[in-house]
Amino acid sequence: MLRKGQQQMAASREIWFTSYLKMDFLRSGRYRMMVLGSLPHILVFLGVLYTGAQDSRVKTKKRTRLPLKSEELDSLDKQLTRINAALKIIIKWKKSLDPQSDFHVRHDCLELQSIIKEIEEFIQNDLAELPIALSPETRAEFDMGFKGIAYRQSRPTESHRNWTSP
Repeated sequence: MLRKGQQQMAASREIWFTSYLKMDFLRSGRYRMMVLGSLPHILVFLGVLYTGAQDSRVKTKKRTRLPLKSEELDSLDKQLTRINAALKIIIKWKKSLDPQSDFHVRHDCLELQSIIKEIEEFIQNDLAELPIALSPETRAEFDMGFKGIAYRQSRPTESHRNWTSP
């Protein structure tokens, strides 16, 4: 039985899948597989991340109204700046990947991979500095989409290809 959060992610994923399925210009091929299979996972993740960032911004703004020492206020101000920067980039990614975006007309797998890798870099480098709590299920949602779009297994080296048993 799915928990409430998992049910919401599954429903959201289904909505994104249906939206992409309705795209008339989406030809068959690798790009279509990436968009219909993995991209809904990425957009569900971005939606949860956006909501978490908005919630964090509201909580941080409320804390700045409290009587605080100047160092604490400076720290909250810096945190608010980081949250706002994160919100801007999340919105940029969501607009780029939206089904109505002109981005999809190009069917550019490499460009799609580039955006997904950019999101992965954000998760690895910047997300830890933000007061956004993501569940393991949410991270797994991103990982599922990442594997289908941007993950590359390492190729065997030349020495492994030519190896024969004695």
